[in-house]
Amino acid sequence: MSTRDTSLDPKILQSAKKEFLAKGFLDTSLTKICEDAGVTTGAIYRRYNGKEGLFIEVVKPGIAIFNNLTKEGLEINKKRATENKLHKNWMESLVKINYWIEKLYAEAETVKILLSKSDGTIYSNFMHDFIEENFNLSYTFMKDLESKGMCKLDLSYEEYHILLTSFWTAIFEMIIHDFTLDEALNFAPKINKFFAWNQLIEF
Repeated sequence: MSTRDTSLDPKILQSAKKEFLAKGFLDTSLTKICEDAGVTTGAIYRRYNGKEGLFIEVVKPGIAIFNNLTKEGLEINKKRATENKLHKNWMESLVKINYWIEKLYAEAETVKILLSKSDGTIYSNFMHDFIEENFNLSYTFMKDLESKGMCKLDLSYEEYHILLTSFWTAIFEMIIHDFTLDEALNFAPKINKFFAWNQLIEF
């Protein structure tokens, strides 16, 4: 059984990322990607089964970052709940925001493609789906803590949903609007001050 030639992959993926970032999935030409990468369309179909398969491959690093942020957040919350130190989450909220920004900016281009250039793909609703997943996990976790007398959430389901959606959107919009990393980190304290979670959640 022969091994697939992977030597062309970096050129193809770099060309595709450039085009998706500039034009979005729907307006990107597979022919242009191939021309810039110096390959035939057949090379794309053999490797990625077409434009959407290529898109999915391009955004994999960004997907991994989002998945890791969700996983890490859950693990930290569970650990601090066990240690009765959940108040630290809100005492250190700016530290967390800066951490998320630095992680997202490590793959800023693929993250931007996911957030604003994915119409027409399986990731068309990526931002909404990510926020919904994290809201549901967060709200369920906070209500469980509240039922155990470990915190008091001064927000209804709808209010919490609106605020958390706005919070994540503020972070994502910095990438969509091409803030540099320094600009994003300088804006982070204002986001933290604006949302003031510690005034809405008591421990």
